Amino acid sequence: MKIKISKRFDAAPKWLKAYLTFTLLPIVAAPLVYFGSIFIFDNPPNELLGWLLFIAVNSYSFLLLGAAKLSLLLHERYHNALLDFLPQIGVVLLLSTIFVVSDYIAQKDAPPSYPEYSDYTLFEGTTAEPLAQALEEKNWDKLKQLANSKNVNVREKQYGQTLLHLAALNFDPKGMKILLDADANPTVRIYEKSKTIEELAIERLQRGDKSPKLKQIIALINGYKQRSNVAQ
Repeated sequence: MKIKISKRFDAAPKWLKAYLTFTLLPIVAAPLVYFGSIFIFDNPPNELLGWLLFIAVNSYSFLLLGAAKLSLLLHERYHNALLDFLPQIGVVLLLSTIFVVSDYIAQKDAPPSYPEYSDYTLFEGTTAEPLAQALEEKNWDKLKQLANSKNVNVREKQYGQTLLHLAALNFDPKGMKILLDADANPTVRIYEKSKTIEELAIERLQRGDKSPKLKQIIALINGYKQRSNVAQ
């Protein structure tokens, strides 16, 4: 088989040899590609998608070799330059389709992001502004001194968040604990999405967010609910 492929390559015109040599050059980078593809598993949207991308990325060398062989066979049989390009075009389309579909799935399954909600300046001009600044600076002593039942539940006007929402959306379980200890209310719903902190956190968890801090946030809310039930 190797001899036949070698003979076909030797018999091919110079332009086809140059073309095939050029299309096979990316194979040289295969070890680096393999090393880089390991990081796909750092935080994949789901495990199946991670493996699909890993296999697709590392199969390109074999696909290019197969495409080169097919180009030689097509040239030997049909002597049509246009047909000689088809295998490589097919490889590019196949890999592109896999990456586009994977990206679509990743975007679809990605945990929701609410960057506009997590801005500490939303509380400017409210009685909770000093607390928001302490949260942003992670000044826990200052936050403990300022937090009380009157100011921890102040809602900013744009989205209707409390400081507890702000701490949760910024993955700040320590700040949340201080606010909860000062009687912050975790059942307040933000205006637009009409969801509580717990519902927002569970939504992120269900959609693939594996942050340990997210689980801490849910545990804090559950602990607060249990304490509230005992108190009642």
